[in-house]
Amino acid sequence: MFITVICIQQPNLTSPIFLQRLVGNLLMLQDFKSGKPHVIVAPLFSSALWSLHYQWWHYMLYYPVNHRFRKQDQGRMVGAVALLCTVLYCFHANAVLRILIYFPVWWAGVEMARSFLKHQTVRPRDMMASALFLGAIASLLLLNAGVFIAQGNLYSFGIHPILEVRHFIAAILTLGISLIWQHYQWLGFGILKFGTRFAPISYSLYIAHQPLLAQSQYLGFIDNVVLEKTLYLIVLLTFCYVAEVKLSPFLSKKLQRTPTRIRPARAVSK
Repeated sequence: MFITVICIQQPNLTSPIFLQRLVGNLLMLQDFKSGKPHVIVAPLFSSALWSLHYQWWHYMLYYPVNHRFRKQDQGRMVGAVALLCTVLYCFHANAVLRILIYFPVWWAGVEMARSFLKHQTVRPRDMMASALFLGAIASLLLLNAGVFIAQGNLYSFGIHPILEVRHFIAAILTLGISLIWQHYQWLGFGILKFGTRFAPISYSLYIAHQPLLAQSQYLGFIDNVVLEKTLYLIVLLTFCYVAEVKLSPFLSKKLQRTPTRIRPARAVSK
């Protein structure tokens, strides 16, 4: 996306502001400044890249947690650290504490995956610890937001400190709805099957729709808005297909280490 947008928008590549944002984004430090305090750097080209910042660091945190702690203690450790960080965050919100606070949201996905792999279903009892920690963090953030409002400060649902409350309530509701829906055998899920056509390119659509469609102006000379937007959409879909369906698997195959010898299935299972 970076290369594609560079070719289309032709920004000043030597600008100090551009270079600062580029380095910050390559280090996965980006977040959207309009909604949160003490953000390190703004996203480059697409505000949707703010979420990649959290995903990246949560994947990085998974490795030491998974290798340094017993599996039965990992969830409690992640939740306890996040609770402590939430208290600190209420007094001084910053990027490092935000990553640790949101980690239990990501970790709930780890617990769901583990439960499913072991039982071929996500058991509610396996998600109880995650739900309790998410609820406790949401309560602390809600209390902090209440104090903020009571002090007469202007507030918005899309801005700190209510934004974080909204995220955690959404996580709790998503978890609850998923478990209830699973209980009823995913009734009506077939209606969403059309989404499988876009699933392979869903993430690139998410991060690239802004610079390649919503904010594109390079075809502004076309005196027909419908035609102009249609061409932007074609460019976006073509980019997503090439990037995710063709280029990404090719690069992954090249970058992954190939084992010199494949073990028999029986040996692997042991």
